Amino acid sequence: MLLLRANTYELTNSKLDAEPLPAVHWRSDMLVVDPLRTECEELYFAEVSTNRKKNWFAGNRDWLLPLASPITVLLLAALAFFSGIWKTVLIAAIDDRIAAKAPPTIEAGITPSPKLDEISKKLDDINGRLHSIEGWKDGLGSQVRILKQNVEEQKKRIAQQEAINRFQDPSRVLAEIQREVLTALESSTIVPPGQLADYKYAILGLPESANGYWQIVHMVITLESRVRQLQGAAPDPRKVARPCGGVTQNDGNLSIRNAYVGTPFVACIVDLDNQVFKSVIFKDCVVRYSGGTVSLQGARFINCFFVFISRAPSQPVKPAERKLLLGILTAPTQSNVTVTATS
Repeated sequence: MLLLRANTYELTNSKLDAEPLPAVHWRSDMLVVDPLRTECEELYFAEVSTNRKKNWFAGNRDWLLPLASPITVLLLAALAFFSGIWKTVLIAAIDDRIAAKAPPTIEAGITPSPKLDEISKKLDDINGRLHSIEGWKDGLGSQVRILKQNVEEQKKRIAQQEAINRFQDPSRVLAEIQREVLTALESSTIVPPGQLADYKYAILGLPESANGYWQIVHMVITLESRVRQLQGAAPDPRKVARPCGGVTQNDGNLSIRNAYVGTPFVACIVDLDNQVFKSVIFKDCVVRYSGGTVSLQGARFINCFFVFISRAPSQPVKPAERKLLLGILTAPTQSNVTVTATS
């Protein structure tokens, strides 16, 4: 047993409250306690001492509240200050790296680097290739134009063949065209453009050796002139044309082999037979031709009325006459025709 001072303590430990303490045996001069009770008291006092230290700090922390707001402000200000410094340092470092990687500036009197010379040569080479491509493009454009012309020629040939297919025999074709053309000329009938085109394509598709071929060509050219006047496409030169000295045959009297160079003829009656015309312009004229010798070099006919007198079917055609007839027959329109027909 242990001897303790006879003081009274209040035990509040949960373990002590849960378990009853052993009985106390009294003596007159001292208090006698069981060892188990003594050990529990020592544990209690140790825990109470620790809780008092904790409770003192928790109960006296109100002194920190007045300092909280100034400290927060100082911390935020310090953070902003050091952030600005760090941002400035970082931007300066980035600028230094960019300046280090950028190509150097070429100043006056300083020779460019070999790399720049190499780049310049490459640019010159690219420029030369571009010029070559432009030349190739122009050549290709020329070839395209030729192909278009060939296509147009093929279209004409097809149209000619289709026109011929509407008939059976060349002689029958020419006879049918002659009959219809004579009827239109005598009755002043306006022939539809499609029908007139059929006449021209059919004639061009037939052999020139066919009987009466050039006689029909004369008639179709004259019919086309008549139709243009009846449709009002151009004024009638017959109403304004007049005999002009040296180029108009009067009563069979006309000097032959007259040569005219660059002379304009306006509103004249012109006989092409046995004359020479070079770089002349016939405007609003009645142009007559009866199968004689003709010489035209760059002669231009503007709004002229062609009267080609029918020739004998058996009469042979001269080279210059052939060029004259085909030049007018194949022209897109008789309003503006340029012909070169020489022997």
